[in-house]
Amino acid sequence: MARLPDQALELLNDQFGIVGRFQLLDFMSRGQIDGLVQRGELIPHERGQYRVRGAPQVPEQHAMAAQLRGRPDACITGPFVLAILNIEGFTRSDPFEALLRPDRRIGNVEFSYRANPTPDATTGRFKGLRVATITNALVDSGRFADELGERRVRVGFDNARARRLTSSERLQSRVRELGPDDPGAMWWDSFLTEGSAENESEGERRVAPLLDRFDPSPEPQVWVTPTRRVDWFWRPIRLALEYFGLVDHRGERERLRDGARNDELKRLEIEVVPIIAEDLADENAFLLWIESVARSRAFELGVEAPRLLLR
Repeated sequence: MARLPDQALELLNDQFGIVGRFQLLDFMSRGQIDGLVQRGELIPHERGQYRVRGAPQVPEQHAMAAQLRGRPDACITGPFVLAILNIEGFTRSDPFEALLRPDRRIGNVEFSYRANPTPDATTGRFKGLRVATITNALVDSGRFADELGERRVRVGFDNARARRLTSSERLQSRVRELGPDDPGAMWWDSFLTEGSAENESEGERRVAPLLDRFDPSPEPQVWVTPTRRVDWFWRPIRLALEYFGLVDHRGERERLRDGARNDELKRLEIEVVPIIAEDLADENAFLLWIESVARSRAFELGVEAPRLLLR
């Protein structure tokens, strides 16, 4: 263990094992710091940031180093922030951005950063990390929709809204505040203008009571891989049902992405049945269709099929 002052060890504990050189200079001389680096007791992480030799490496360290490099008042936003704030659908390996004070200039860094468009916006804390609010991080996650998959971003919003951590009104207010030149706001504006946020949720609400007429009924909102959640899942017959709103099928790119996701599940021997609004026009026909699919899948696997209960 590096011979560091207690104050520096406290910082390391609060900052996920990362400490800035400028912070160490409050307790140590430049020569003492350089000596620890030369002996390999302090390991360079980001420029001017260090971790202690032998300490575990965790995803939060990258965001912490970015915040320290972007000081003062740097704020971390994006999908990574939603993960650490326990919004389902995101992981701590997801991307982030550092929002810097507009007059701050940095270079030679590997992380994504930009000037904070609203430097006076409310922020929160996660240990020593200064992070955007859930609503702001959701809007900024729109910048990463192509990388993450649009559905992950939308499901994150729906989860946060269901837990009353945000609302359509708050999201729309933030989108208006940022304006059409902001890529995240532009993505959400298109999504919200379509009404897709409400339409998809309404569709899922219509499907849920129909599936409850099966014994057993499929489980709702099941994570079948660390990064893939399906709307309903029948475990015994390994059958996933997913409701797709209009936004899921805006173009060929989205359909190809759906195909790639479904190929992943096929490798896990999970069959995916897509449901769209038109399927619900005749509820009895919908139930008979799902019953037929479930029976076929059960016969294929040699297990008992769910039963459609008569009213």
